[in-house]
Amino acid sequence: MKNISLILILLFFAMEIMSQETDFFKLNVKKEEMLALGIVYTSDLDAERGFTKHNLDPLRIAKEHVLPFKDTIIEILKNKDFKSIARKTNIVKTELKTKLNLEDSDPDFEFLLEKWETFYKKNGADPYCSYDKFLNIHFDGMDILPYESEKPTSIRIDDNDNFTPIDVTYLIRINPKSKTPHSFLLNVKFFNRPMRPLYYLTRYIDHCPAHNLKSGEESWYSEILTNIYEIEPGIHYENPNPFIRYKFLINRINPRKIAETYVTNHAKELKNSFEREDLFVFVRRLGYKFLKFSANQMNEEYNDWEDVRDHKQLYENIHNRILNDSFCGFKDLYKHKIIQIKIQPDNVKLREQNPREEIDRFDFDYLVTFILESKEGKGQKSFPFRIHYGITENRLSSYSIEDILSSDCLRSTVVQ
Repeated sequence: MKNISLILILLFFAMEIMSQETDFFKLNVKKEEMLALGIVYTSDLDAERGFTKHNLDPLRIAKEHVLPFKDTIIEILKNKDFKSIARKTNIVKTELKTKLNLEDSDPDFEFLLEKWETFYKKNGADPYCSYDKFLNIHFDGMDILPYESEKPTSIRIDDNDNFTPIDVTYLIRINPKSKTPHSFLLNVKFFNRPMRPLYYLTRYIDHCPAHNLKSGEESWYSEILTNIYEIEPGIHYENPNPFIRYKFLINRINPRKIAETYVTNHAKELKNSFEREDLFVFVRRLGYKFLKFSANQMNEEYNDWEDVRDHKQLYENIHNRILNDSFCGFKDLYKHKIIQIKIQPDNVKLREQNPREEIDRFDFDYLVTFILESKEGKGQKSFPFRIHYGITENRLSSYSIEDILSSDCLRSTVVQ
């Protein structure tokens, strides 16, 4: 009887994953707010965190900049306007060229768009995004969920004026109550002055530019897992929260596979450097917040745009202060045995600074926690680091230690 019950549970999850267009209402929904008739803002704590850390109000942005986009969608659907939606879509040139059977080795963007539009007019079908199906629906409503935001960077105009572009992405779902809702990632760029915002559809989820995968390739999402999985002795993988898990699914990436393939090796590299008391490996991987904190300790002003070669003194300061046990308690990592490493996915983002950029680069954040052997009479100490990994064309191209979550040392100065 127990076997039958288990089979039924597994079948339920298999059916759920096969029927995806993934349902974001399975997340940690805090509240829902009606922005207009049929338009609902869905608030998820983990989703909003990516906005609030940059002092951005995701609800206000949704009202002022995302909500108006519904009029564009309504107009596109009313007129079955393939050209307008195609020109708002982030394409991958090589993929579209293949779908259109073009022989040109390196067609320019405008040429591709024209060929795409011509194909649609001639055949009444879209081989790339299947927009022919989308354009035949009637608009009945839209749900909006904050997805991610870039850190705003101001450009100084003069002593009294700064120009600040804001770059955010929302997950919008058209006709969410229908059996076949249509989900998009909508990238919005707006500014701290009266200027028309820019809109890009960076994903038509399950369609383009990340196409449906073959059956079974996303089965990890429906796996019934314990919260902690042992990658190898002493190294454990922890499941991400539901929203982060969903972001990995949207990008068709198995977070545990990334942990096993890339993160584990570099966690072991750091552990080995601690055991050898080799500070160079660790210190040279410390990122912006640590460098800024080091500059503050030296009463120096840290410039984000300085040449990396100019950071030598900052690194030397960190090195010396670790030896003197005056930099975030990091000396303990070299003086006490590390008995366990925990790895947990914290974020994933496909790099789309330029939505038309032809590059396959993913950026990941993982929480990598080093747990030290407990001292007699004292509790167990741990160092949870947020580490950023860049992977280009399936190769690890960069990684840096961005933050330490267990210490207030970086919060003693203004570090964003």
